[in-house]
Formats: sequence, C-alpha cells, structure tokens
Amino acid sequence: MYCPLCGCEVSETARFCTNCGAAIDAAGGDSGDATNPFALGSQARSVFDVVASSVPSNLWSAAKGCFRKYFNGRGRASRTEFWLWIVFLYLSLCVLLAPFGLMLFVAVFFLAEGGPVLPFEPPENFLEWPFWGTQVWGLVCLCPTISLFVRRLHDMNRTGWWIMPAFMPFLILIYVVVLGVLSGTPGANRYGPNPAEQSR
Repeated sequence: MYCPLCGCEVSETARFCTNCGAAIDAAGGDSGDATNPFALGSQARSVFDVVASSVPSNLWSAAKGCFRKYFNGRGRASRTEFWLWIVFLYLSLCVLLAPFGLMLFVAVFFLAEGGPVLPFEPPENFLEWPFWGTQVWGLVCLCPTISLFVRRLHDMNRTGWWIMPAFMPFLILIYVVVLGVLSGTPGANRYGPNPAEQSR
C-alpha cells in the first residue's frame, strides 16, 4: 500500500504515512493500483490532484491538534505537524492582513489630496483595526506555538528549556528552520514514542 500524498510505501494497517503524515484511507474502498500511488481505480491522478486533496485536510487537522494541546508540552511532535502549523499561522495572518491592504488602498487612492471623493466618511483610526486583529490573533496562537516548539524539541530528545533561544530577536527564523529540518530521534526516547511510529 502507498501513501496518496508522497507515494511512500506504508503498512496495510497504517492510519498515517510515516514519511509525510498524510491520512491513509482505512476504509479500504477504491484504493486503486497497488503499484501506482497516484491511481484511483481506472482514473489516474496527477501529483497536483493528490497534494490539493490531501494538504488542506491535514492542515486543518494539524491546527485543531495544536489548539487541543494548547498548554500541553508533553510528548513529541513530528516535523510534519510542525510545518503544517507554521503554514497555518502564515495563511491565517494573510487572511487577517487582507483587509489592511484594502484599507491602505482606500487611504492612498481615495483620501489623497485631489483623489476621488468617498461616498461615506471612513471611521477614525480605521487603519489600526487590522493591526489590533493580528495582535490579538498572535496572542491566541502564542501558547500552542510554544507548546509545539517544546514537543518538537522533545522529538529531538532535548529538554523544553532549549526553547529559550527562540525568544531572542533575529534568531527565531533560524530556530524555526532548525526545528523543522532536524529529524527526531528514531524509536522511543525519554519523552515518549516516536510520533511517526505511533501512526502505524
């Protein structure tokens, strides 16, 4: 049996791929050709179709999982869970900042001297609203992010105190890349079983 996302071979009883973390169809329905991970029945699937159908559900389940473990730094987190959370944070900030771009356009184009006149009077300080929205969202996501960083460190058999360099300015980006690239210890360690092996 093969993973529908990355094409890696997985065991027959696996619920998740050990390579990419994608959910494996346990229903045993139309699983397609066992030698071609991108085939469903007689209809071949492209790599784009596989990625487009799998990533959003994995992204949402990873985000829900991080919110469920809001204050929980126990256990381990895989690289897949880590990167899906980072992508979720990035996309949510893009959604929150989209109104800011629109308001900035309105401010520059309509409110500039000699520009067209708006049919309504914009509220005072309306450019500050998206800023405060992103600040509140950042505070909401701070605890699950710290918990995820600690669980990711646990996956590498490091104590949670190794998170301290992440609070230094300009080191956070390097720290995110290091946490996302380095693999965890194979097998169980002092913080629990390997999250990739748990899905088998």
